[in-house]
Amino acid sequence: MKSELGVVGNLLVVISVCQHRALHSVRNIFIVSLSCSDIVVSIVSGSVTSITAFTKIWLFGPQLCYLVPLIQGTSLCFSTLTLTAIAIDRFILIIYPTRRPIQRRHAFRMVAFNCTVALAISFPMFLKQKLVKWENFCGKFCTEDWGVDAHMRSVYGTLVLILQFAIPLVIITFCYSMISLQLSKVGVFFCCWVPSVAFNFLRDYGWLPEFVKKQEYFFGVITHCISMR
Repeated sequence: MKSELGVVGNLLVVISVCQHRALHSVRNIFIVSLSCSDIVVSIVSGSVTSITAFTKIWLFGPQLCYLVPLIQGTSLCFSTLTLTAIAIDRFILIIYPTRRPIQRRHAFRMVAFNCTVALAISFPMFLKQKLVKWENFCGKFCTEDWGVDAHMRSVYGTLVLILQFAIPLVIITFCYSMISLQLSKVGVFFCCWVPSVAFNFLRDYGWLPEFVKKQEYFFGVITHCISMR
């Protein structure tokens, strides 16, 4: 049920953006690409993966044995890279508002680049996947078989960890940390200027509390100093 809802929800996002030209922004290009990736993951997880988990054997033939892990790996890696691209786009918009933002043609190139990188990272899974029959077990199983290069499985796993998780995590963390620091300046601005603005407004309308009226000059200097900090 969750996979069906995932497909429907993401499909509605794609259709909505495609049908309304006003929504053809850089941010929405990344969101649509992310939705397409989620649709693929939902379809595969909701069909092939769930059936295989239930039956314990592979029922979909040798071709899908090669393709399904490649599709899953590429989709998941692409999603991570797209989230990284979204973080970079927001970083540029907020930290460097006077600079030219990422254009749509750049966004399409980034999507194509992310897709190529994700496919390249996941391609060894296509090469090392095999449909095998184990002794004393009924049915065939789709599994990774590195043969004499078994040590390379650890090397490949480490590379995937670095490229798919570690590097995107560092970039995303950096971007949103800088954004958070930038937005905190807005909070400082608000806290500094509210006392002065409130004091002037209440004074102009004669609404200052009595204890403030008795030391109006003193409170005026304090609020001014706070705003000029």
